[in-house]
Amino acid sequence: MRLVRALNRASLRRLTEVVFALWWEHTVRSWMDYAVFLFSRHAIVATDRLHTHILACLMDRPSIAHDGSYSKNSRYLHAWTGTSPQVRGRTGRLGGAGNAGCTYG
Repeated sequence: MRLVRALNRASLRRLTEVVFALWWEHTVRSWMDYAVFLFSRHAIVATDRLHTHILACLMDRPSIAHDGSYSKNSRYLHAWTGTSPQVRGRTGRLGGAGNAGCTYG
C-alpha cells in the first residue's frame, strides 16, 4: 500500500491502478484459497453469510445456511439451492438453539 500512495503522489495514476489491481487480485486469491482450505477440513459448513453458503455449494460441501437479519439466505435457498441434497437445512438466526426449527429438504 505504501507503493500505491507513493505512485499517487507522483501523479502516475494509471500505474497506481495497475499496481492496486495486481495487489487486490493477489489478496482475493489468498482469501479464497484460505476459505477453500478451511471448508475442506470440515464435514459440514454452517454459516449466516450468503457467499460462504455459495462457496460451499460450489465446492459440493454440505452446508447449513442460517438467516441473518435480512433473511436473504432463506430467499436464496428458496430460489436456487434449497432442493440440493448438499443443503442440509436452515434455521432462524445463527446462535439460536442448535438446529431447532430447521427445515430439511
